[in-house]
Amino acid sequence: MMDAHSAAIMSGMAGRTAMRICRRVRSHLLEWEDVRQELLLDLWSRLEAFDLQRGPAGPFVSMCFRHRSARLVRNARRELQARHPLPLDAPAEVGGTEELVDTLSEADGYAAWTGQPTDQFGQLERQLDLDRALSGLSWESLTICAALIMSDTDPADAAGMSRTTLHRRVHDLRCRLLAAGVGGAVEQIAHSVGNN
Repeated sequence: MMDAHSAAIMSGMAGRTAMRICRRVRSHLLEWEDVRQELLLDLWSRLEAFDLQRGPAGPFVSMCFRHRSARLVRNARRELQARHPLPLDAPAEVGGTEELVDTLSEADGYAAWTGQPTDQFGQLERQLDLDRALSGLSWESLTICAALIMSDTDPADAAGMSRTTLHRRVHDLRCRLLAAGVGGAVEQIAHSVGNN
């Protein structure tokens, strides 16, 4: 078991390492106390692997902190790269009064904010294909689609049929939608049935 003096030394080492990590990353994603606790928790989980016969605890603790801090820095940088560099309330143009949020449509969503291209014509074509495919479905098939979209209830109960019958009808519905060229709707239906 560890004595109070050793615990204080390890806590101090963790604090200094956490300070270095936070200065290196310079991000609000890593806070000193959280990093310090993460380092100590990782060390605690590895203490049973420490063998006093092989050497003093200092190098072992330093190595544990070094490995964990490298992972923390790598994860923080990866998360920073995934974020958009500007907030939504930033000006869209230099000196302009319009904000970035005003230039994005709600349909484009996060992809447009991060600078990914959005295909408005492709989206319109998919919507038209879906409308055409749904207009050719029977009332029972539309009831099944509505039951699958409602995530708060069991689809079989909402459609008023057994689960076996629902799976059989969904299989037929997937084939019809696939033949109509609506692949995205097919995947959404498969995902809805698989989750219930």
